[in-house]
Amino acid sequence: MNDNMPQQPAVPTATPPHQAAPTAHPSAGYVPAPEYAGVPGPVSAARYAEWPHRACASLIDGALVLAFSLVGAILGQISFFFSMIFGLAGLVVALYFAYLNGSRGQSPGKALMGLRVVREDGTLLGGPMGVLRTLTLGAMGVVTLGFGTLVAVLWPLWDEPKRQALHDKVFGTVVLSGQPRKALGQELFLP
Repeated sequence: MNDNMPQQPAVPTATPPHQAAPTAHPSAGYVPAPEYAGVPGPVSAARYAEWPHRACASLIDGALVLAFSLVGAILGQISFFFSMIFGLAGLVVALYFAYLNGSRGQSPGKALMGLRVVREDGTLLGGPMGVLRTLTLGAMGVVTLGFGTLVAVLWPLWDEPKRQALHDKVFGTVVLSGQPRKALGQELFLP
């Protein structure tokens, strides 16, 4: 090697925040990597979704499911068969949205609002567990004649610091805000 050539300083490698080495002073040549989304790890309290945003996402999902039910009700005037088919389709759509909440962390409503459901360690819940999470919320309502569902979905209003609903507490999930919002389109419905 030529001793007259200036040596370039070593370029530090970026490591995810949950794996980062102890931080050194910037003058020592190491600058810690900034935190970035998508890496499993503990989630920051500043990113927990506010209740109005969660409610709006649920209303969007509910409106989409209701659209199938309304079509079924209209067609039910023509034939009981059409009514049953579209009623069943509404249930399937609701369960599919629950599956999307678990498998990709976002139902269409959450994707439009920039929200994501994850476990407390930052990982996705999984499709079947997403369905079970939603069925648990429904069961709370059935057992308590609707009162349990009302309490469960209002719970984030006073839950500090994670703003979890009761079904979030059962499954160890949180809803995060600040995710990229998706535009209305086919992408919202893809797994």
